[in-house]
Amino acid sequence: MGLLRVLAGDLAPVAEAERAGVVEVRGDVVAFRHELARRAVAESLPASVRLELHADVLRALLTRPDSDPFRVLHHAVGAGDDDAVIRHGTAAGREATRVGAHPQAAACYAQVLARGHRLTTAQRAALGEAYAWALSNSNQLHFAAAAAATAAELWQQDGNDLRLVRALVTLARHQWLTERPVAARASAERAFELARPLGDSHQRALGTLGLGGLLVIIDREEEGLPYLNEALDVAERAGAADWTALSLNYRGSALLQLGDLSGRDDLLRSMAQATELGNHEYVMRAYYNLIEGLWRLGEYREALGYIEQAEHYARDQDFRVYGYMFAARRARLALMRGRWVEAEAGLRALLDGQDDPGMIGRETVPVLARVLVRQGSADAPEWLARAARHATGANVLEWLVPTGLAHIEHAWLTGDHRQAGPYPELLLERTDRPGTLVWRGELLVYLRRLGYPAGPFPGCPEPYASALRGDWRSAAEAWLSEGDPYERAVELAESGQVEPTVEALTALDGLGAKPAVALVRGRLRGLGISRLPRRPQPGTLANPAGLTDRQLEILRLVATGLSNAEIAQRLVISPRTVDHHVSAILQKLGVRTRREAAAWAAELGPAPRRLI
Repeated sequence: MGLLRVLAGDLAPVAEAERAGVVEVRGDVVAFRHELARRAVAESLPASVRLELHADVLRALLTRPDSDPFRVLHHAVGAGDDDAVIRHGTAAGREATRVGAHPQAAACYAQVLARGHRLTTAQRAALGEAYAWALSNSNQLHFAAAAAATAAELWQQDGNDLRLVRALVTLARHQWLTERPVAARASAERAFELARPLGDSHQRALGTLGLGGLLVIIDREEEGLPYLNEALDVAERAGAADWTALSLNYRGSALLQLGDLSGRDDLLRSMAQATELGNHEYVMRAYYNLIEGLWRLGEYREALGYIEQAEHYARDQDFRVYGYMFAARRARLALMRGRWVEAEAGLRALLDGQDDPGMIGRETVPVLARVLVRQGSADAPEWLARAARHATGANVLEWLVPTGLAHIEHAWLTGDHRQAGPYPELLLERTDRPGTLVWRGELLVYLRRLGYPAGPFPGCPEPYASALRGDWRSAAEAWLSEGDPYERAVELAESGQVEPTVEALTALDGLGAKPAVALVRGRLRGLGISRLPRRPQPGTLANPAGLTDRQLEILRLVATGLSNAEIAQRLVISPRTVDHHVSAILQKLGVRTRREAAAWAAELGPAPRRLI
């Protein structure tokens, strides 16, 4: 209201607009009731008038010491004041980055860089680096990689080798994120060579840790550790606190990836130092690397605890790239727990609209492929092929292992060994190393099911060790303890006995594991059981076809005639999420229309009353 008094003086028109319902006054704030009304008013003005009005607001804001930099930038753009855009856009971008509003930071930097003809080469390079990180944290990885490449080229043109070191480290990370590991290593090695003669400096610490860290994330941890130890020493002597935290981060990751749980301590130290520095991105990177490392070692419960901590830490920030990866880990857990509809819906929501998710697609694409393989979905081959393309380009274990396991399971379920592709031999070679005991155990179990000779190995974890010894009973009990109903059922089906095999058939039928059901029915016939158990009817199951409680809730709402948008409003979730759930419900029930699904709901009867 104070700004309006300065600009307009007479507030009578405001009162008239308020009476007409166009604007509303809340305290000292005047706002349009609807965004459409604001746009209609603004667009009805001649362009020259809009420019002048924006300029008036900009001048008024610049007289106030507490003006919001984002508001200043908005009016500077509207006024066509390039100098003000450059000055205040840079400040707004830094402030947005500081508070973790990365999409907003990217938008600010984009406005400044659009006026690059008014900037020096060094200014464009520095802003380009900041822009790359803002885009990266907003999960716009390919745009981030392009911005990082431009920044490195500009620093080279400027002849500033000191700044080029940092730009090349930034570029290397984004080349890796966009699945170009060879180019990423070349950039990291070049940064190291430029930094090596610089003594105990920030640049040498960064160049050294950049190469060490890159080696870690391309599965060359033992090669990377000496560089990281050197980087840590240099960073501590140079007082480079950010690089100290990042060196600990990568070293902790390397140790966890090698199966050494002491890496957890390095990552927690890195997290604590980054928190003290207020470096939110490094805090989130430490959380993710801790979660991924523990997950790789089969420490799922501990990893889930850190996901919850990370989400709490970032609750007021906008780290979309990390949010994507944490949501994907929850979907993986849902797959393990037999909540396949939930897993599929979550993964499809993450991938919706992403033609090329880049390196973080390792969290979603091969996992979705495996869900679809287990369900016998028609689009499973499409997702398997997509995962294979990415795994070949990325050439890292985090892509290769889930992709290969999905292909091998598909080959087993279809009885077509060709569907396994090159993955049996490739993964046997690539997982013969420290830190991959869980991966290797699962690989050998599935290869054994496919007909390969496979037995337990030193350090083989349970339940894989029991399965590889042929002890189906112990393996099934262990999977029951782990909470994985699918793997338990498959082990029961390995018994060669009627009763546990029938139990397996019932469990797999409830999960909607159509290919495995077909296999187990064949085994029962081989055991002389001519009359096989019929599929459970919808009225006899609390959760028909393996639907989750959320799916049952949505199914009942569909039966009332509500649209997806109305269901979303009722449940306070996004319409897109409802779309995915409804699609999954139809598939799981084996029906084509909402009316047919409603018929299922009618057989279920009323929803149980909730006790408060």
